[in-house]
Amino acid sequence: MGNFVVLPLFHRPLNSSKNDIELKSIDSQPIQEDTNKYHVNYDPSIHIESSLWINIKSRTKNKKLSNRIRTTRYNLLTFIPKNLFEQFHRVANIYFAILIVLNWIPVINAIAKTVAFLPLTVILVITAVKDLVEDLKRWRSDVYINKQLTEVYDKTSRTFVQCQWQDVSVGNIIRIRADQAVPADIVLLSSTSCESTCYLDTAAIDGETNLKQKRIASCFLNISKPEETSFELQCDPPNEDIYHFHGRIILAPGTDTYSCDNNNVLLRGCVLRITEYVDGIVVYAGNQTKVIRASKKTSSKHSRIERYINRDVLFSSVVLIFLCLFGAGLSLNWERSFGHLWIFVPFIVDNPLNNFASHFFVSTIRFVILFQVMVPIALYVSLDIVRVLQMYKIGRDKHLKYEHPISCRTFTINEDLGQIGYIFSDKTGTLTQNELIFRTVSIGGLQYSNRSELPEEHDALTYHFLTTLAICNTTFIVDEHPDLVHNLDYRPKYEGDNADDLVLCQAASDFGVRMISRSAQTVAVRYIDSTDTQREDVEYEILCLLPFDSSRKRMSIIVRTNDKIYLYIKGAETSIWPNLSEYNEMNMKMTIEQHSIGFAEQGFRSLLVAFREIELEDFQNWFQRYQTAANALNNREEAIAAAASAIEVDLILAGLT
Repeated sequence: MGNFVVLPLFHRPLNSSKNDIELKSIDSQPIQEDTNKYHVNYDPSIHIESSLWINIKSRTKNKKLSNRIRTTRYNLLTFIPKNLFEQFHRVANIYFAILIVLNWIPVINAIAKTVAFLPLTVILVITAVKDLVEDLKRWRSDVYINKQLTEVYDKTSRTFVQCQWQDVSVGNIIRIRADQAVPADIVLLSSTSCESTCYLDTAAIDGETNLKQKRIASCFLNISKPEETSFELQCDPPNEDIYHFHGRIILAPGTDTYSCDNNNVLLRGCVLRITEYVDGIVVYAGNQTKVIRASKKTSSKHSRIERYINRDVLFSSVVLIFLCLFGAGLSLNWERSFGHLWIFVPFIVDNPLNNFASHFFVSTIRFVILFQVMVPIALYVSLDIVRVLQMYKIGRDKHLKYEHPISCRTFTINEDLGQIGYIFSDKTGTLTQNELIFRTVSIGGLQYSNRSELPEEHDALTYHFLTTLAICNTTFIVDEHPDLVHNLDYRPKYEGDNADDLVLCQAASDFGVRMISRSAQTVAVRYIDSTDTQREDVEYEILCLLPFDSSRKRMSIIVRTNDKIYLYIKGAETSIWPNLSEYNEMNMKMTIEQHSIGFAEQGFRSLLVAFREIELEDFQNWFQRYQTAANALNNREEAIAAAASAIEVDLILAGLT
C-alpha cells in the first residue's frame, strides 16, 4: 500500500504537541512534521510485511492517521464528570444543589436531608440516562461506519484486498465501486470511464442531488497502473474547506510538476455513480477529512425557553434573597420582643439578645430553605416529560415526512421549532429547485426565442455564440445510449453542478449546436443545419478551462480546432464590458445594452457572451504564466485569477442570454 510521509504546512500553522513530531507510518516510515510542507510520498517498491496487516495489528498505535472516526461526546471515564458539568449549566440545578448543601448543615437545616436531596438526584439521573441513550446511538453509528468494507491495494500481493474503513490510512490506494461511499478524502488516480472522469452523488455533503463530475489528475492520464508508480503529492494540511484543494504531483525528482485541485478530489461520504470503479490515494483520513472537520463537534444544546427560564430563575433568586432578609429581620425582631423571657419560649433555642449578626445570618439561610418553592423543581421535570412526548409525536407524524420519516436526534430544542418567525435563505436554487427556463437570446443585436427564428445560414457571431453556450461550461454527458451517438437526432443527457450551465448547454442543443461528447482533453460538438438533414461534427482540443470565480465573475475556455486557438467566455455584464475590444461595432453594443436593460426589467438572469482568436505564440507565453499559478500552493486562486485576466481581453462581443 505504499509508504507515505506527512509534513504540514502550506497555509496556516498546524497545532501540534511534542508527541506529534515523529510518528510511525504503517510501512514503518517516519512521519516527519515541520512548518513548511505537507506531502504524501507513495512508493510501491518497498518490500516489507503487508502494510495492511501491520495497520490492523497496530490499529491503536496509528490514531493520528487512522480512518477511524468518533463522534460521541462521552466515554466510560468522562461520562459522569462531563455530564454533570453540562447539567449544571442550568442555573436551577446550581440553585437546588446549594440548597441541599445548606440543608445538611445541622444549625440551619429546615427539612429532612433525604427529602431535600431526592428531587435534584432524580432530575440529574433522568437527564443523564437521556444523554447516555443519545450517545449510544452515536456510538452504534460510528461502529457501523468504521466497520464498512472497502478495497485497499496491497503492494505485497499486488492486488486489491478488502478491509474495514477504520483500517484505511493516509497513503493507501483504495478502490471504490459504483454505488459505494468514499471512505476517506482521496485524489483520483484512475477510472474505468473512457473519458477519465467519474460521477459523484454529493447529497450527503451539500444536499445537492445533481451529479458532480471529477477528473483524473493530468499526470495520470497516460498511466495504466498508477498504484505501481512512485510519486509525491504535495498539498494543503487537513482543513475544513470542502470547496477548495491545492496540491501538486511530482512523478520523479527533477520532472515536471502537475497541479491538482478540487476537481481531482473525492471527499469522504460521496457516493460513486455510473462509473464502474475508480482508484485513488488517501490524502486525509478519519477525523482529518474535510467533512468531519467541517462538521461541528457534538455539543450540549440548550433551547431558547431554557435560557428564558434561567433568566427568570436568577430574577426569582433576587426576590427570594430580599424576602429572606426581610423575613429574617421580622423573625429576629419578634424573638427579641420576649426580652429575658425568651427562655420560656420552647422553639427559641439561643438567646436572641446575644450575637445579633449570627442570629440574623442563620435565620436568613433558614428562610432560603423554607422559600425554595419559589423556584419549583417540578417545572424542569414537567419540561422534560413534555419534550419526550413531543419527540414521540413528531417522529410519528405522517405529515412531517419527505421520502422518509423525520428523525428527532435530541429533544432539548423541540420548542424552538414553534418560535420560528422568519426563514431567510440565500440558496435560491433550493427554493426554485434549480429549474431555470431558457427565454431568449440576443445575437449580434437581434433577439431570438427559438431555433426557427434563426437565419438558415449561421454567420460568424451566431456560430461562436452558440459554440460558447455548448462548450464553455462544466456540464458533462451521462450516456444512457452511447450506441446512438452517430444518429442525427441523438440528444445526450446533460448533468452538472451549475444550473446556468445546464440550461444554456441545453439551449444550444435546441438551437442545433449540440455537445455530443466530452473528456478531459477534448469536446465534440455537432452542428445541425436548419433543415435537420445535415450535420458537421467538430472536435475541439481543450487547452485550458478557466472556471468561474467570485472576483472575475466570468468563466472561459480555450480550445484549438483546425490549427486555430479560440477563447470563449461568458459572464456578468460588469465583468465583460470593460474587456471588450475597441473594434466591436458600436451600434450592436448599444442594442445589446438596451436588450440587457429590458431583460433585467423583466427579472431575467442574463450573461454576456464573447470570444477572441489567440495566436499560438501568445498562448504559449501566457500558458507558462498560468502553469506557474496553477502549481502554486499559496494564494492559488488569486494567481489563477490574475493569469486569467491577462488573457481575457480584446474580446469580440457575440451576444447576450
